[in-house]
Amino acid sequence: MRPKGEAIWQNVSLKPKMYSVLPAGHDPQTPEDPNAKDPKKKHGIQKAKGVKKCVVKRELRHDKFLECLRTRKLIQYDMYSLRSYDHQIYLERVNKIRLNPYDNKR
Repeated sequence: MRPKGEAIWQNVSLKPKMYSVLPAGHDPQTPEDPNAKDPKKKHGIQKAKGVKKCVVKRELRHDKFLECLRTRKLIQYDMYSLRSYDHQIYLERVNKIRLNPYDNKR
């Protein structure tokens, strides 16, 4: 897998559809600014199925994937969403697993 023709410097794959890729030429000293012109160049590509996109964009970085892989600990977070039950709208809080180093499907 090559992100848009660039060489890969480092890859952390925790499970299928849960990975982080850093391109070659990545500068770890760049400031963490999600509103930068090209944040993928600074922070690489992070994918995590089942985790909201805003959480992946704001909070998940390559070092979190490495920490999860090395310490073998689950990382959880609270997700808030609007749900409708019987034509009434509720704010629902769900505690989900953000990163999981164990592939338990096989």
